[in-house]
Amino acid sequence: MGHFDELLVSKVEAGNVVYGHEVVDTDAAACSVTTPITIFNHDGDEGVTLADGVAVGQIKIFISSTANTVTLTPATTAGAYATIATTNIGESFTCVWTTDGWAVISRASGATAAAGAVAGYPVLA
Repeated sequence: MGHFDELLVSKVEAGNVVYGHEVVDTDAAACSVTTPITIFNHDGDEGVTLADGVAVGQIKIFISSTANTVTLTPATTAGAYATIATTNIGESFTCVWTTDGWAVISRASGATAAAGAVAGYPVLA
């Protein structure tokens, strides 16, 4: 495997690709840029950071497992947003590293909703 492949794939188990993950649960924690999945598990309203990516096309997935507000502040963003916050269990968002910074390419609320509904998505600010 090349360096970039090693960043994404932790192992192949029973024919399934299993991605590496980290659980972040402290205020002001720095999320890993080399672990593809970050799970927020904070016990209060807190903030975390994300450094610049290591390769264009790098994908970073964030999932909330807490009903507290967790606000991510990337070092560099591709767009007008400066932070992205989750407030409910199951909310998630995905970013990709570009030459301009971290671009948000998807957001989901984790709640049941009608087609086209956007209520409950992580908030870009």
